[in-house]
Amino acid sequence: MFLYLNQRGANTMGGIPTAWRDDGHTLIAPNGISITQGFRDWVLSHNWSSDDVPLSLEQHRDPVQAHAPNFGAGQIQCFVHSLLWWTPATGVIQESQLGAEIYALQSQLDAAHTQISSLQAQISSLQAQLSAQAINPKVVDAIKEIQEINVAAAAALADLEAK
Repeated sequence: MFLYLNQRGANTMGGIPTAWRDDGHTLIAPNGISITQGFRDWVLSHNWSSDDVPLSLEQHRDPVQAHAPNFGAGQIQCFVHSLLWWTPATGVIQESQLGAEIYALQSQLDAAHTQISSLQAQISSLQAQLSAQAINPKVVDAIKEIQEINVAAAAALADLEAK
């Protein structure tokens, strides 16, 4: 097969992108990260740019898309310029709304940071309350008396068992 490359280095006829390797089951990008199964088939059958290498291995995510949770659980694989995702209902999709996905993920991250800050403030407040509370001396005395009674009871029990 004769391959033609566009200006970004994309294979315009499908096949193995330039400088990538394929063993028939696993497609390996120049950065050493593997692409398998349906994502491999997608890359091989589309005009995939040689420089659109994967950033990670395939991962499970539920929901598969932050900006469209109605698709449910599925698999994703992130690339430098692309995002491939799969669900049983959709098959493999090359995400066209990357801005919407990034915005949804950034919103989730911002919410998590806000929650972390709130929880850290609650921890600090509780620690301050604990350190401000003085231990009641009567409670300390009562605990000591209970400990003394326990020691005496254990000694009495040991004496009875010895007889």
